[in-house]
Amino acid sequence: MMKKFAFVVAFVFAAAGYAPVGTAQEAVRTEAGGPGKATAPKAETGTAAGSTDAAGDKAQGTGDVAGPAGAADAAGRTVTSGAAQTSATGAGSAKTAAGRFRITVTVPNVRNDKGTLLISLFGQAEGFPGDAAKAFARKSIPIGNGRATVAFDDVPAGTWAIGILHDENGNLKMDRYGIGIPKEGVGASNNRKILAGPPKFKGASFEVKSDVTKEITLKYF
Repeated sequence: MMKKFAFVVAFVFAAAGYAPVGTAQEAVRTEAGGPGKATAPKAETGTAAGSTDAAGDKAQGTGDVAGPAGAADAAGRTVTSGAAQTSATGAGSAKTAAGRFRITVTVPNVRNDKGTLLISLFGQAEGFPGDAAKAFARKSIPIGNGRATVAFDDVPAGTWAIGILHDENGNLKMDRYGIGIPKEGVGASNNRKILAGPPKFKGASFEVKSDVTKEITLKYF
């Protein structure tokens, strides 16, 4: 029974390519206004985690790593970078435009300070959490004393979800054990359970109608 479960886990993770960010090796990199557009707010609100069944969430999204980008990509999105924007203890200093909001994310349980946290913000199910090219915004942030905090500014009202990978060796992708289970920490908004594969957008999503603060814990296998 355990061998069968391990095989299923390995297959699902391998198929999904859970690697929330694959970007140039910069201390901080953000792309805003990408193909992940905010959807209209749903009737229900709140940030509490939804329920999950005994099997947990199955895989959703494909792709591993998006290549480096220059000052602007083919879609015309502007790329900004610089360690001054975000640190392991500060959420950045950029002001949020009127009618848009800030999402602040704190990760409290990083098992070491090696590498960076790769964090993607998605406004739709397509690509979540593994295809960074389809994220609305994405950042790579340093870790300090097992913690990290980052902010996404100028986020429109809507439904959003966050995927995180602890890229310990800095290779901008998720490393796996021989049977496909992640070697590095992974996490998602609402702290969705990661059992038989990456979480689904529906279970990890939350509504943004004002500034939001999320604490996301990582899962290490």
